Amino acid sequence: MPGIGWLRERLRALLTRGRMDGEMEEEFRFHLEMETKKNLGKGMGPSEARRQAMIAFGGVDRFQERTRVERGVSPVEDLVRDTRFAFRILRKTPVVVVVIVLSLGLGIATSATVFSMANALIFGDPGPIADPEGIIAIYQSGDEGQLYGEVSYPDYQDLQGEMETLDDLAAHRVGVVTVGDVEDRDRVIVELVSGNYFSVFGIEIPLGRAFLPHETVTGSAQRLFVLSHRAWQERFGGDRSVLGTALQLDGQPFTIIGVAPKGLMGRFVRMDVDGWIPLGIPGGTYRATPEVLANREENQFYAVGRLKSGRTMEEAQAEASVLAQRFQSEYVEAWLDNRGEARFLTAVSEADSRLPPDGRLVLLGMAGFLLAGALLILLLACSNVASLLLARAHRRAHEMAIRTSLGAGRGRLLRMLLSESLLLAALGGGLGLYLTHLATAYLRAVPLPIDVPLQFDFSPDARVVAFTLLLSLGASVVAGIGPALQGSRTSLTPALKKDQGRYKGRRGWLSLRNLLVVGQVAAAATLVVGAGLAMRSVQASANYDVGLNGQDVAVMWEEPPEEEMGPDELRTHFMDLAARIQGHAEVEAVALARTAEAHVFMEDFTTAAIQQDDGSTSTARFNAVTPGYLDLLEVPLMRGRGFQESDVSGAVPVAVVNETFLERFLTESDGIGERFTVSTWMEVGSRQDRPETTLEVVGVVAAPLRPGGGRAQPFFWISYLQDEPVRAIIHAKGRVGAAALLPIFREEAPPRANQFTLIDPGPYQDLIDYRFLGHRITSKILTYTGLFALLLAFIGIFGIVSFSVSQRFREMAIRQAMGAQRGQVVRVVVLQGLKTTAVGLLIGLPLTVGVAFLARSILLGVAPLDPLALGGGTGVLLLAALLAGIVPALRLKSAEPMEVLRED
Repeated sequence: MPGIGWLRERLRALLTRGRMDGEMEEEFRFHLEMETKKNLGKGMGPSEARRQAMIAFGGVDRFQERTRVERGVSPVEDLVRDTRFAFRILRKTPVVVVVIVLSLGLGIATSATVFSMANALIFGDPGPIADPEGIIAIYQSGDEGQLYGEVSYPDYQDLQGEMETLDDLAAHRVGVVTVGDVEDRDRVIVELVSGNYFSVFGIEIPLGRAFLPHETVTGSAQRLFVLSHRAWQERFGGDRSVLGTALQLDGQPFTIIGVAPKGLMGRFVRMDVDGWIPLGIPGGTYRATPEVLANREENQFYAVGRLKSGRTMEEAQAEASVLAQRFQSEYVEAWLDNRGEARFLTAVSEADSRLPPDGRLVLLGMAGFLLAGALLILLLACSNVASLLLARAHRRAHEMAIRTSLGAGRGRLLRMLLSESLLLAALGGGLGLYLTHLATAYLRAVPLPIDVPLQFDFSPDARVVAFTLLLSLGASVVAGIGPALQGSRTSLTPALKKDQGRYKGRRGWLSLRNLLVVGQVAAAATLVVGAGLAMRSVQASANYDVGLNGQDVAVMWEEPPEEEMGPDELRTHFMDLAARIQGHAEVEAVALARTAEAHVFMEDFTTAAIQQDDGSTSTARFNAVTPGYLDLLEVPLMRGRGFQESDVSGAVPVAVVNETFLERFLTESDGIGERFTVSTWMEVGSRQDRPETTLEVVGVVAAPLRPGGGRAQPFFWISYLQDEPVRAIIHAKGRVGAAALLPIFREEAPPRANQFTLIDPGPYQDLIDYRFLGHRITSKILTYTGLFALLLAFIGIFGIVSFSVSQRFREMAIRQAMGAQRGQVVRVVVLQGLKTTAVGLLIGLPLTVGVAFLARSILLGVAPLDPLALGGGTGVLLLAALLAGIVPALRLKSAEPMEVLRED
């Protein structure tokens, strides 16, 4: 076959390259001697005869290059040859090589690590799913304009039966159940799924089997359990005889029938669930009760389907939109949101539904912002490398001139120099990939501040490796093209005289070295000022007014006891617990609440639908608290009163509201005495069986600013003594700090095996800190990035100014010999660096301001035009430029002019 023959010849050529080069050199010398003899016969002298022969053949390099073309030597062979030569040359300057490889490696690792995190969070591995491109998720719009909400089970069944673009449609939701008996219980997180869940995703069960159709009929589904691979390993030690084992889940026996493949996660934010159980079990499991499954207004399930062969997501979206219009007319009340607007359906690809699409968009924006900063770091590293390569190219001017005189064309020199930068970038890319592996391994080991099994594998995969290779290639071009062009443009006469002490390149502001400084300063300005804004933001977050004070306060989640209790008995039980804790000398005050308002997962834990005058409803968050709660957390009352011991069941239901609630729902100026009606009470999206309630406002508190700007959301408090408690979040204020209260909590309310504890005993301030965790991590990354950028900028400016001084030693010596004062010479050098830095700042600061406005959502309590950050960043860069210019200038000042001229 011709292809195999061609490949064989190419391999043979690569293996015999050294012999071929020797043959070409021998052939060149033969032809050169023959041409020299011919010229001698014409009466030329020996030197002139050889010179004319060299002109005729163009030198060894040109002859070899021409011969390779004639013999069909491929560019790959040239690349291998140039790379081998570059390796030999670079071995002579190990210090420069180490500096360049470290610079590129750190720059590439920074970008690759950010990309690896974004890749895992946003484009992560779908797991053992067959043809994920054929999977789509269908969302129903929710309240307050939410696009991507759950659907009700009746709506799911209608969509499953009527969508002709789908082969099948499955439903799922996450739930928490207890496992074990009364004496030894633990909680596990499961996914409740329709019987066709595994078949829709095309998941093969490696041990045991999945659910069968007759086992998952709604209302008579059997109690079966498919273990996750992790739970199988951790709870059963990987025992293959686990099949048929009975587990007690929520006090009911479930039979293990299979073990899921490794890597299969839950569909809700990639939660690493313990297993899967069927929906429709008689009596229900974790809110999947018969009443919920039959109620079209209970939107608690996610729908995921597989497209038929040849059908597209656009067709599925069009069909879903038509069905949504029909449902709007048939089920009017269920298909109106709290604003009175019709709900609709949205189809999303499987990749876009691995995380909640709303959160995915936020993560994309944050990842893009961090990646832009990391790429600026890499650009700074490339600029430093370009400076080193530029200086190196000038030192090799004599070598380049000799090669040119021997017949090497500029393209040949350019290719040789670029091969060196490509080799350096390849080494930097390898180091960067290794550092990325170490960084992501560290990130995987960092524990989450919440007890939820979220699994994100940040390990570099093929996509990250490809991105790293692309970065390396780009870095080789960015860092190497300028020096290569400069180095390949050689002036023969001065270079052959080894007069590279004089810089003959372009002078003025358009010189390559000045452009490098300007680019470095512009990029560094964006990062350094950004770091200043981030540091100011972190400082502001520590003093941010969240509307309450958690200092010296400890908090604990307490579930009801095992025995059945009515609302009054349960309230009495929790109040007795609070009284026992209050009895300790270390405790200053105790209060109970339904939720902990500062907890990151409490944002929508308890909500209520407020009836408005036009008949529509709008939601607001609420909390039920005991008297003294607002004082304990130092929530300041603007007017009215807080809760009293008389606000009990049977008395007028009362509420305290924040200013935003007052502006949104009430009409009178101060709100005191005004009433509002709660039509529906909800907890984690599930309706509570409570009657419509009218509340009277007795107090108003301020609404603190939100981290992104603007006022807080509407919020109101009701009396815990008028509520139907389902739990107690115990808040206690200590006389000597929060830590001293934790042993008291454990003494008075020891943990129970069957208790689902979302909030472990701990300082309340930790809950506040967790709310700002993402902001602070981002700010710290920006801070470190800015400091790293400042270091790179200083090194780059120092290197370029030092190189410029070394090139102008002779010029400055002549100035001093002609009467110039040494102080004037120093000023010239320092001002040169400051002027170039100022130009970079003039370019970089407007870009910085634009980026700051784009990133204002993560700047907490700091304006994008914060004068301290802008002024401080500018001053730091000017100081760095001043220091970078002083050291070379002092070296120049200490040199004796006559000695410099004599050496030159």
